[in-house]
Amino acid sequence: MNDARALENHMQRMASGDAPASKVMAFDPTTGELMLVPSASSSRGRGAPPPHPDAVIVDAIAEVGFFAARE
Repeated sequence: MNDARALENHMQRMASGDAPASKVMAFDPTTGELMLVPSASSSRGRGAPPPHPDAVIVDAIAEVGFFAARE
């Protein structure tokens, strides 16, 4: 489900404030890919590690900015 159309739909929903809580968009700097991954709060992603230790959750950047402290 990491095709370009799914990513585009997720970005549009993020912009309108309607992104699903079950998925987040992440950027993996090792591959340069954007991907949809289960969110930590979803039942499928509960406790799931990020796709890569250096991955950045794009949804969080959209909400709080790029230089916000990581949790």
